[in-house]
Amino acid sequence: MRAGGRWRTVVTLSVALLVMLGSFTGQALGDTPNPEALSSPGKCLPGVPCPREPYAPGEGDPTKPPPLPDTPEPAAAGAVSPQSSGGPDEFGYTWTELLMFSWIDATVGTNTGLAGDDTHTGPIDIGFDFKFYESTYSQVYVSTNGLLTFGQGFDHYQNTPVPYPAYPNSLVAAFWDDLCVNYGGYNTGAIYYLRQGTAPNRSLTIEWYRVSRTGSSDLLTFEVVLYENGNIDLQYFGMSGNLQSATVGIEDGNGTTGLQYLYKAPGMPSSNAVRFSRPAPAARVAVWPLRQGGFAHAGEAASSRVVIRNTGQQGPDTYDLTVASPWPVALYAADGSTLLTDTDHDGTVDTGALAEGHAITVTAKVTAPGTARLGDANIAAITVASSIESGPTRTVFLESAVPAPFSQIYADSVDAATTAYLVRPHMSAPQKVGDPYGSDLAVAEAPNGDIACFWRRTRYLGPPHSFSVEEIEYALLDRDGAFLRQAGRLADHSSAAMPTFDRSPAVAIAPNGRIGVLWYRDLYNSSTYQHNYNMYLAILDSSGTLVYGPANLTNNSSWGTSGSYNVPVFQSPRIAATDDNRFVLAWTRTLRTPQGYLDDIYYAVESTDGAQVMGITGLTADTAGATGYSAPALAPISPARAIVSWFGNGTAADDIFYAVLSSSGALVKSSTRLSEGATASPTGNYDAVELSNGRILLAWPAVGCPGESSVARISYAILDSAYNRVAPPACLAGHPTAQSGDAGVSVAADGSGNAILTWTDSDPDARSKLYYALVGSDGTVRTPPMIFHTAGLGPSGAYYLTTSFEGYGNTSYTPLRVFLPLVLR
Repeated sequence: MRAGGRWRTVVTLSVALLVMLGSFTGQALGDTPNPEALSSPGKCLPGVPCPREPYAPGEGDPTKPPPLPDTPEPAAAGAVSPQSSGGPDEFGYTWTELLMFSWIDATVGTNTGLAGDDTHTGPIDIGFDFKFYESTYSQVYVSTNGLLTFGQGFDHYQNTPVPYPAYPNSLVAAFWDDLCVNYGGYNTGAIYYLRQGTAPNRSLTIEWYRVSRTGSSDLLTFEVVLYENGNIDLQYFGMSGNLQSATVGIEDGNGTTGLQYLYKAPGMPSSNAVRFSRPAPAARVAVWPLRQGGFAHAGEAASSRVVIRNTGQQGPDTYDLTVASPWPVALYAADGSTLLTDTDHDGTVDTGALAEGHAITVTAKVTAPGTARLGDANIAAITVASSIESGPTRTVFLESAVPAPFSQIYADSVDAATTAYLVRPHMSAPQKVGDPYGSDLAVAEAPNGDIACFWRRTRYLGPPHSFSVEEIEYALLDRDGAFLRQAGRLADHSSAAMPTFDRSPAVAIAPNGRIGVLWYRDLYNSSTYQHNYNMYLAILDSSGTLVYGPANLTNNSSWGTSGSYNVPVFQSPRIAATDDNRFVLAWTRTLRTPQGYLDDIYYAVESTDGAQVMGITGLTADTAGATGYSAPALAPISPARAIVSWFGNGTAADDIFYAVLSSSGALVKSSTRLSEGATASPTGNYDAVELSNGRILLAWPAVGCPGESSVARISYAILDSAYNRVAPPACLAGHPTAQSGDAGVSVAADGSGNAILTWTDSDPDARSKLYYALVGSDGTVRTPPMIFHTAGLGPSGAYYLTTSFEGYGNTSYTPLRVFLPLVLR
């Protein structure tokens, strides 16, 4: 996107990653946001503009609107006939598309009073016990976004396919999209509900009456009918505008089972009806999570916990557990020490008898053979089958691999603390390094194996300031995770005169131990709504003591708003330390002109003492309104050089470009197209690394990878030591759980000529896993994509994590070298 939204994106960076863990209210909370203040996306930090500025309320009458014109007559009994059908899902639900429907006018019932954008009602009494999957509910929550949920209300406007593990779960998606009700002048609609019938034939109808998609006045009228027998009817009276971006379907409480009617596809015209039929009582089983992963070391066992629940209606059931795995697998009770046995003597290990609704936790231990080597991987499949009836089965998959050593930085929903995950030759362990709610995470390794961790953290200053600041914090660890320096601030903004936001720290460590940190600073004048942007550099010694800066490199004095011309915006800081102790720096500059936007990459070189080696120099030359260059990646290469890559969009074909710079700033290899001829189209840029044998791997997101037509996957290419492409770009296969695509890719090198790639999910609402792959210097995938970390359950009941989205999420690990004395005989 070339116009609009650029400055708005800059503003929302202050809360975008925090939203993944819950947005904060504007209370005066001191240094640490209050976990109890977590709320839905759209709330604002004090002194920070809201990420989604609300429109002025509409003028419509919130009372009952006039009845719909030309309401069709109810269909006569027996007149409903199926047109097409789908399912069953794993529980047994099916859907049937109906040629005719019996519209129920819920506007004669009760107005929920719900109005606005991305909000929901409190619980509404259904009027009877409604069975939905394995649970029974007496209340339901209604969202403006065409969504019903049970157990908890949700405001999510970004619809997903079903089933989908991320929140929301336990849902009926009638027409889940970014809708609004009596809001912003787009519509004067309302949401009604109506209870009808007598036991055992009662029903609850919930009708979205003349609502619309946010930003559109095309009206939508549809409804959900919940029947006492467990069936669900979705009916669509008047549908106009964009009908190809919604989700329609149902999903259980774990996000592992669901039945989808459509997702972001046409097929929802007016006068349409779909019935989701609840299956008859039968033996069933629910199992979660369906896929897990972790690292293993030769001769050691890795443990995973699997929950198995009796969701059937046939009384107690005993579930047989069948294992298929090249590596040995043992099944234990939840304590991890009591082996499961064959309790019903049918020749197969089982869970023992489970009453209806009861669950058991099984601990599975997968042991890597003593001969397992770097890159070896295994998938163990455990099939869970009912002993009462043949048919109901679920299979879980446990992924294992012998990893290359590296370090990863992340924060997840368990406690939101910034964490370094240390993967070493004989162990893997997390180490918490910072307080909760860090974002813009970055990690780098020193030549002696020490680890430097940096992140951004928001702090509300309170009176008399009454605004928020964002500060860079950091901590230093030794190679084994022991603290060398506890977490502290790099630049303290306690005395700031205005909202000051330090963001996106990039970090590199030179051979002499000096630590370079580059970031951008956004100053915000809340009186004029203007911003000022600059790039800052700080240099620390090996103990973490500041020896240079923070220094303003760009010295920009211009202020502006989203509509201002010729006011630069500096972002995307990158830094690399060359082997002759210099820091190569790069960033983007966006400039709005009357002719259009200019997006360019700039670079500079500094010594590890802070002396200028090469002043700020333009690497690209954008043409206003025609092309754009963004998302640089920077990596040191030998001897005394750095490779920089970037994304060029708006060219004849979107492409990845690269160039090679000397440590003095001279251009060794000029701009070269990298992904030309690839089958998948780049959509951005991620990271680059020099491998131990001198080859270089570059990685970027691309759409159109084999079998992945609509989501971005990881594409990569290998350069030889002369900086020429070895082979056409290739794609990593998408992991089965990463349905929304891949994001946040970082690349590091091991000591055996391999590249270590780690990343997370593209959809912010689905970021609960970290993935790993190992690629050889010839482009061969030695370890295919696998899960190596899954976020734990947070206080809000959600699973989320964050890592670096700038290429600083992982770093290499240098083994400790031991030199034995030479003994002459």
